Amino acid sequence: MGIHILQVFQQQQKMCGRCLTRLLMIQLRNRQFLSNSAASPVYHLKSRGLIKVQGQDTVPFLQGLVTNDVSLLGSEVRSQYSMLLNVQGRVICDLMLYTASVVQGQESTVLMECDRTLMEQVISTLKKYKIRRKVSVEDICGSHRVLSSCDPAVSIVPGGEAITVTDPRVPAFGSRIIINNDSPIEIDISEDERGYHERRLQWGIPEGVHDLPPGSALPLEGNLVYMNGVSFSKGCYLGQELTARTHHTGVTRKRLMPVVFDRDPGSIEPGQDILNASTKSVGKFRSVIGQYGIGLMRVAEISGELTLANKSGETIYLNAVKPNWWPNEGV
Repeated sequence: MGIHILQVFQQQQKMCGRCLTRLLMIQLRNRQFLSNSAASPVYHLKSRGLIKVQGQDTVPFLQGLVTNDVSLLGSEVRSQYSMLLNVQGRVICDLMLYTASVVQGQESTVLMECDRTLMEQVISTLKKYKIRRKVSVEDICGSHRVLSSCDPAVSIVPGGEAITVTDPRVPAFGSRIIINNDSPIEIDISEDERGYHERRLQWGIPEGVHDLPPGSALPLEGNLVYMNGVSFSKGCYLGQELTARTHHTGVTRKRLMPVVFDRDPGSIEPGQDILNASTKSVGKFRSVIGQYGIGLMRVAEISGELTLANKSGETIYLNAVKPNWWPNEGV
């Protein structure tokens, strides 16, 4: 009798967890995770580094390396999302590009934001292709910080002593701010970036080495097109051939998508299979904070309840969600 009661209780717990997952899915589908109030937190993104590229050849130099059209940067376009690829067309890292000063034919300055753990590799790649270009490449992490706010129109530094832009990936997501460490700041800044990453995962915005493993991730599966990060008309760049061919000739069947767990899943092996009810693999786990994560999913096969096993061997239930900011063809 006691065993039967325990089994019923365990089943009720499992059902409650699944109901919570469905509730979280409804919230993700129907709610914009926005906060435009003055109380919106501003996060110091210590996981992101900054590189300054400066010189007369800055624009043509970067134009041949990154996926987006750097020639569009200027007073009207102050930031871009982009990626740096290897020669096989795989992702080295995701990038944010900022105009510090871009004047065609004159000395220009572009700031490149990337995962801080990849700074050395990115700088090495830039210097490898610099050849005789009139540019300098400098790590400026010691003098500048990357901040993020949920408010797309935030202002934190008096007198405009900062680069403040709407997030170029998904404008409704918020703002990016680049400030000098010596700049006076009008509001408090959180040094704990967990809140930023949890919200980013809720939105399904990939960022950094966990979501985009260097040397293996494909840019189109990382939603590069959806996040305004590539030009298919600017001409050649490093790794361009595979990206352009895939875009023009095929359908992107797998994409990084937000996933919602029925509870905190604990530790999960990167690349762990995500299974459907028939135990067929329909995706690969990438990253998680709390109950929100990102997985590389087969878009046509995400319906219904999914499972994966954590490092303790427990079966964890989850669902994949199509973000509101995807275009209609991203179904």
